[in-house]
Amino acid sequence: MPLSWLELHGAMTHFPIALFLVSAFFEVAAFITKHEDWRKTSYLLLLIGVVMSIPTLYSGWMSVETVFVGAIALPQILLIHRTLAFATVILALILLIVRWTTHDKPSITAFSILCSVVIAIMIGMVGYLGGKMVFGGVTVDIISTHQTASAPHGGTATSNTRGSQAQVLAIMKSNGCLSCHSMNGVGGISAPDLTHEGTRHPDVSWQIKHLKDPTSVSPGSSMPSFAAMPSGQLKLLATFLANKK
Repeated sequence: MPLSWLELHGAMTHFPIALFLVSAFFEVAAFITKHEDWRKTSYLLLLIGVVMSIPTLYSGWMSVETVFVGAIALPQILLIHRTLAFATVILALILLIVRWTTHDKPSITAFSILCSVVIAIMIGMVGYLGGKMVFGGVTVDIISTHQTASAPHGGTATSNTRGSQAQVLAIMKSNGCLSCHSMNGVGGISAPDLTHEGTRHPDVSWQIKHLKDPTSVSPGSSMPSFAAMPSGQLKLLATFLANKK
């Protein structure tokens, strides 16, 4: 069974992290002990680390594209993790080019040590954030790939079936739902949070009525009417909201 992009990224990511950290260790140790061979080892580890980073970054990017498909917004921790990863590799590549073009002369030792230490710190943060996402749990704003089956008018949404996450996402975006409402930590703050909307109003018919005529079920509501929304989209959105628990 072929590995998923996420599994592949998890397997590959340890190599550049270890290579950059050990490269920094040998660079600093070479300066302290005056072992010139250790500088060569540092250079070789840096080279391999940069090369290994390319497929690792690609597998990480593809992991986001597959795991977070349909996401309204990516988690902040993921954005920081990805930005730091790319910045680290860019800095490592710059250091590698400088060391290669100068033939690793002693005159660049201070620059090399500084960059190596910074790279080590950055890659450590990348690894920490990656581990936090995997083991600490991340709130992800994704429309579920399973949506509630069409419940009878006035019924309660309980059973799940395959649905179109793309349709639900498109409906919410085109109607500006998250301009006022928030969901899973993303969106506006001027209207109620929809993260657990289904626990408050699990009735699909209530949701449809609320979308068509908000004040009829929520007196004083400033929410506009979506009665003009096609009935199919209206039911799809109402069913999704009723199942948001």
